[in-house]
This record gives sequence, structure tokens and C-alpha cells, in this order.
Amino acid sequence: WDTGNGRPLRSLTQRPYFMASAFSEDGRQMVTGHKDGTVRIWDIETGAVSQAAAPRGKSKTGKVEDPDPIRTVWVDPRGELFVTSDSGGTVTVWSLTSKKPVLILPNRSATTPLIHAARIAADGQNLIVLASKSFKGVDMVSTYDVKTGAQVSSYDLPEKHNFVDNGIVREDEAIVLFSSPECERG
Repeated sequence: WDTGNGRPLRSLTQRPYFMASAFSEDGRQMVTGHKDGTVRIWDIETGAVSQAAAPRGKSKTGKVEDPDPIRTVWVDPRGELFVTSDSGGTVTVWSLTSKKPVLILPNRSATTPLIHAARIAADGQNLIVLASKSFKGVDMVSTYDVKTGAQVSSYDLPEKHNFVDNGIVREDEAIVLFSSPECERG
């Protein structure tokens, strides 16, 4: 949409449906994540799309599995990288130019965490991941080295604190809901 006159600029249609999206800083490209685990990069001016290969995981038996739906997308303001997370708990850092993964952090926990947001910190050194251990579990923050994938830190939020989906708002800040005894909704 053109925010100045309220008219639509372009309509993007794709099956399977969109689950997450983010614009590049210059507004010329849009990265979208889809239910079938694919990631697409759109040229907003022309509507042309190029498809990045979806990372595929291996089960414990070694069989290649279908990818999980993409839940979150974030595009680096410098226009070099973008980050996706899927419903299986895998976070992937991609090159925006080559459209290939440069770092894949598979889910290593015994449970499947619900990823609320994943992005690279303003300094470009760390990947920040906001996740829940379960749908009703304790929320946690984890940071990873962007180059090696090594975990730098991880901590749980205090009880009754929960992340908002796509809750990283700018720089390294996130929105957290707090439920007090006086307010059940937070």
C-alpha cells in the first residue's frame, strides 16, 4: 500500500500461503516465509519472485524430512542477511544476495520451542532468539555467535513474563507481557 494516498501498489499472491514477511530497509524487496517451509524474495516494483531453497532437516533415522512452516522473518537493515525461524525450532541466517543459508541452528532441545522472533543484533556479531520452551512454558532469550553458531548466552524470563510474537521492536529491545494478579490478560 502507498501510505501517502492509501492505494495498493502491488498484490503478491503465492500458494502455499504466507506465514511471515519483512521488507528490506530500502523497501525494494520483501522476504516471505510460507507454510511449506519455502522462503521467497520479492522485487516489490515488478512483483517478480526468486525462491530460496528451504533447509531440510534429517530425522533420527537419517531420512530427509519435509521442512516446517516458516514462522518469523527478519531482514538485516544493511541488506546483506535475513533470518527465518520455523515451527520445528530451527533458526536460519541467509545471504540476501546468494539466497542460501550461511548459518543453520537446528533445534537441539528435547522439546520444540516456539520461536517468537529471531534477528541479528545491531553490532552484527550475535543472533538474538526469543523463544518459549512450550506453549505454556517459561520464555527464554538465547544469543548465538553469527559466524560460528556457538551459543553465547541463554536465560529464562521471570515467571508470568511472556514474549509477544515478533516482539523485537528495534536495536536489541523486545516487548514483554507481564501478568499480575490484578490483571489476568497482561
